[in-house]
Amino acid sequence: MGLLNDSLKAYRALLKKEMAAAQWYQIPVWAPMIGHIGGTDGKYPRSVPFGATKARTLKPTTKAIEVLTDFYHGGGWTMDIPIAYPLTEDPIYGDNPALGNEEHRKWAYNQAIINQLRKPVLTRDGMMGELALTPKMVAQIMENAKDELIDFNKRWQAYAPYDALTRGYSQNILAPQSAGGFGNILLQKSHPNMFVAGYGQVPWTNTPAAYEANVVTAVNTLANNDTDRFSTKVIKNAKVYASQLRIQPTQVGPYTCHVMIIHEAQAVQLFDDEEFKHTMTSLITKDGQGSPLFTGVVGAYLYLGVLILVDSNAPGIWTSGDTSYNSAYGTVNYGNPHPTANPLMNSDRKIAFLIGQSAVMCGMARALSFASETWDYENKKSEASNTTVGFNRSDITDNDGLFGTAGLFKENTSSLEVVTYSPNSPSW
Repeated sequence: MGLLNDSLKAYRALLKKEMAAAQWYQIPVWAPMIGHIGGTDGKYPRSVPFGATKARTLKPTTKAIEVLTDFYHGGGWTMDIPIAYPLTEDPIYGDNPALGNEEHRKWAYNQAIINQLRKPVLTRDGMMGELALTPKMVAQIMENAKDELIDFNKRWQAYAPYDALTRGYSQNILAPQSAGGFGNILLQKSHPNMFVAGYGQVPWTNTPAAYEANVVTAVNTLANNDTDRFSTKVIKNAKVYASQLRIQPTQVGPYTCHVMIIHEAQAVQLFDDEEFKHTMTSLITKDGQGSPLFTGVVGAYLYLGVLILVDSNAPGIWTSGDTSYNSAYGTVNYGNPHPTANPLMNSDRKIAFLIGQSAVMCGMARALSFASETWDYENKKSEASNTTVGFNRSDITDNDGLFGTAGLFKENTSSLEVVTYSPNSPSW
């Protein structure tokens, strides 16, 4: 790409700052639900003070995704991230002394795993074709590469929370060791709070293989009938179970509520639900702008205190016997193995995610930035985005302190999943 003079070096530094800012504030669906532990400096997350995680002085934001930025991270694959945990002890009755009997506010420090994520792009395959490039043209090439790399990482990070919720970890963590991940050490863990429409809760067991088999059994009961489709009844039941599981409402924009993310195929079924139509009819104004039945906007709306968000990239489930099932991706397949290329999936069984405070932990030890490589005697050049992050589901475990071991599961008080029969192709 020609010679980098002082002016272009400064321009490149500016592009790096733009990449770092875009990493969190342009993520589809999830951006309003991201909380930065330690706060932000304008558009940039602040790194927590050195030693803060070890001293246990950090507090969760109570947003759905807890992001801990620690540029002082002292090496290793794990970061300790605080997540919200509800108060559970009995109150003090009558004149019994409260002093000395205070319940400690429970910030459950969970161990989140992180891994490097790089995306290389070839920007020059030969010097002869660039002899006529001016510095302005070189700057434009760099700008284009920056935009493409930001777009790629936005799409990857928009899907990573789904991987964390359904599988326990984001894809860069569960990738095979040969691909730079920990997939040969860590096992996929289906959500412990999983429900199937028309069936109920999937029976929990601490034996991973047995629980995955229970998930398959429950999911395979789904059929094309009224009880198994997405409906207002699914939302009501999810609210009841959220209360039983002590899932606390989170903050999204002006709302303090539970959030439910559904696929657009589930939204189509919801629009056919008579109770939902009656409720939305009551919102109709003179011009119809108060109700999605008139506006056609299937994006975000409140129902029974649940903020419903619609995302066509939300994953579904494949089990053995399905056309696209691959045993290499676990007993249960969630979504597509390559979501940046093909986030839309053809499974007829979709997942509705009910989310509260601290549902997903995310550790970041390196902000998104440029890295360059020149080889073949400076004849070829590539640019790469580089970041070190990890998205983890906020299961609370009795951790034995050994990296790579599952620990004994205790509970999850931050999210649940409901699987419904919701085919991509609506019946006419």
